[in-house]
Amino acid sequence: MKKLILIALLFTGLSTYSQVELSPMVGYFFGGKSNFYEGSLKIKDNINYGLHLGFDAGGHSMLELSYAVSSSDAQWRPNFSYIDLLPSREFDIQTHMFLIGGTKGVELSNPQLIGFGTFKAGAVYYNATNGDITDVWRFMINLGAGIKYYFTDKVGIKFQGNMYMPMYFNGGGIYCGIGSGGSNCGASVSSTVVIFQGDLTAGLIFKLGQ
Repeated sequence: MKKLILIALLFTGLSTYSQVELSPMVGYFFGGKSNFYEGSLKIKDNINYGLHLGFDAGGHSMLELSYAVSSSDAQWRPNFSYIDLLPSREFDIQTHMFLIGGTKGVELSNPQLIGFGTFKAGAVYYNATNGDITDVWRFMINLGAGIKYYFTDKVGIKFQGNMYMPMYFNGGGIYCGIGSGGSNCGASVSSTVVIFQGDLTAGLIFKLGQ
């Protein structure tokens, strides 16, 4: 809660320089399941909450920063050959998501009703709050869509659905070669989505600034 208060104060200060939309959100978080060679990890579904900050970019487009967190339980179930080495266990886990990206909106039936889609990237922090589980940071991509309805010029309501894709980078390389067509160089990076997660959220919209 202290984090959200500090972020809200920061956002209020920024609003003196640009028109922004401040949106406290609450929703239902789908924790997802991931299968590994050694076994499977499932994060139970639970409530999440967060804060969105959108800077007006014109034409219903916005640069948006967001933070969301969910506290839940996780279950580790090993495959048969790893039962002794990595036994079954349950532990508490918090999922913290820090994202930045763009939102593109379009008027629907009237100027008060806006449909939008969003693409963001950033980081997710998985914090195991008990036991000896190692905390993990991962790069994350977010795709989302939703609707906004403005009751007045300053206040509205927002509904949004999101898909979250934390990624693990397997490695990369740089190559150069010479052939009949001349020389060329390039780079490659391979990555894997660790677990698919998502949420359905609702919240208020407060327009701040000029």
